[in-house]
Amino acid sequence: MNKTQAMKIIKREFPRYQKLLHLQEWKFTFKYKWIGDEEDQTYGDCTADPSYRSVTISINHELHNSEAALIHTLRHEMLHILHSAFDTYRDMLEKLLDRREFEAVDTLYDFCSEDAVLLMENIFDKELKIPLSKRDE
Repeated sequence: MNKTQAMKIIKREFPRYQKLLHLQEWKFTFKYKWIGDEEDQTYGDCTADPSYRSVTISINHELHNSEAALIHTLRHEMLHILHSAFDTYRDMLEKLLDRREFEAVDTLYDFCSEDAVLLMENIFDKELKIPLSKRDE
């Protein structure tokens, strides 16, 4: 998908998810760029600062081959914001632990973070049955 197409879809779908997730007070920045490397291709990334209620969502638009895939990535990254306060905890651990200890904690954190988001996605899809796209409402 090209950048213009991705931006148009995000512009249409973002306000809906911002409202559903009660994130109206957050300041959002979107970046459309390649994320990761050739071996580890990442569809999206979310960097949130809960202290300032600001977030940057990066979208790797070139990897998305459908509108549904892009919207899924948008929702997935926005769901990470709901537990972003734990990032502050992780950042503090990085200062307190030696490198090897922190790497172990960080690996566990990443697993738990993704697992929590997958559980939230299941609630959206299977329990609440909220359509993925605004067009499907």
